[in-house]
Amino acid sequence: MIEMLQSHNQQEVNVDNLLHWLYTQRQGFNFIEFLAGKFSAVELLEQVSDYYKFRIPKDDKTIGFLFGEIEANKDKLAIQEYGVSQTSLE
Repeated sequence: MIEMLQSHNQQEVNVDNLLHWLYTQRQGFNFIEFLAGKFSAVELLEQVSDYYKFRIPKDDKTIGFLFGEIEANKDKLAIQEYGVSQTSLE
């Protein structure tokens, strides 16, 4: 009876989905490490699949600095699309 319940509640994960998830997480952590090496803090605000939204302090850097760093390392970090914006004081 216990074996039947265990097999009934067992869930399967598609290997391709698992590998995609692992790859996405690894690349996300690589990007977090990249940002952490350049800024005093990195805050992950949101993550949905391969979409990440971060908040980082300006420190003594410009927005152009961040654009330049991401663009120069885009291939290495496996970034296909990105956007950078400053928060407004509305």
